[in-house]
Amino acid sequence: MIDASGVSFDADGNTAEFGWGELLTVQFKPSPVGRRLMVAAVLPDGRFFECVVNARKAAVLQQWLGEIGYVVGHYLAARGYPNNTP
Repeated sequence: MIDASGVSFDADGNTAEFGWGELLTVQFKPSPVGRRLMVAAVLPDGRFFECVVNARKAAVLQQWLGEIGYVVGHYLAARGYPNNTP
């Protein structure tokens, strides 16, 4: 999940949570196969944590891709991330 508090991954009962102040950047892209979104939370020390989210429908994946950049840009603009919010 990506929201006002930061980025959190939950997989197989394991949770990793990162506040915006802890993150260097967040990278995201569609997976090469299927309707999945690949997300990586990158920390200032170079460590990164990845998660793949199944969108189930291609239209949902496209919606996510259209919105996630604005959210990440809003919260990481102070660190030089492009802020393309309208």
